Amino acid sequence: MGHELLLSVGDSTSRVLPVQQVGNRYKVPFETAFPLDPTHLTTLVEQVTTGRAFPNDYIVEVEACDALEIVYAYEIRDEANSNLIPCQGRALPTDCYNLVFTFPEDRIEMAAEGAEPIANYYKYAALAFLFFLLAGTVFYFSKRRSKAPVGTAGHRTLGSFRFSPTAMELSIDGQVTSLTAKEAELLALLHDHANETLERDLLLKTIWGNEDSYVGRTLDVFVSRLRKKLEGDPAVKIANVRGVGYKLVLISQK
Repeated sequence: MGHELLLSVGDSTSRVLPVQQVGNRYKVPFETAFPLDPTHLTTLVEQVTTGRAFPNDYIVEVEACDALEIVYAYEIRDEANSNLIPCQGRALPTDCYNLVFTFPEDRIEMAAEGAEPIANYYKYAALAFLFFLLAGTVFYFSKRRSKAPVGTAGHRTLGSFRFSPTAMELSIDGQVTSLTAKEAELLALLHDHANETLERDLLLKTIWGNEDSYVGRTLDVFVSRLRKKLEGDPAVKIANVRGVGYKLVLISQK
């Protein structure tokens, strides 16, 4: 897929760089900048995945290398009339892009419990099918709107972490991790209701408001990113309450 994508834009020499896995998210960087045509990419990924053993549910994204922000994405679901693909009339300019593929959390959990017949495929062949999905990522954010995160100024304590919603930073043991505006806003909202379950619709409406640029699985993507950034303290977890939403679990340590 990566090779065919580069060939389609007239590049026969640049490399597709090694895949980077973070949880259930797989990122594929490229060696050089290139333009992206959403219509062409959507068609290409459909052609490559058709007839192959490939998951029915997934999110594909394009990430700007410098800002590490999603600039476009779409979602495929194993449900009738549920595929969410945004307008494709505008091509993206030549730039450095990462292509990202994400499995929804609930599908991975079901597979791990043996509820899905492709469980072993999810577990052992994720990297294999990822190469077939390169270039399938076209994107629902034409441009993310800057928005200040909710919550009070100053630092908050999350287990061993210090969290600053205004500075959009997590720090632990002297190491500082930057957050995007939406990540900081989501974490602040979960922290305001620590150990309480918040419904998916409430989280989406509060964080993304009336924006047309999000889809339901966007929340799963951002929760997955926050989970990775909170791995430094096992007493801080974001739990998935299946069929309801998410809650920030702060485990008391005696």
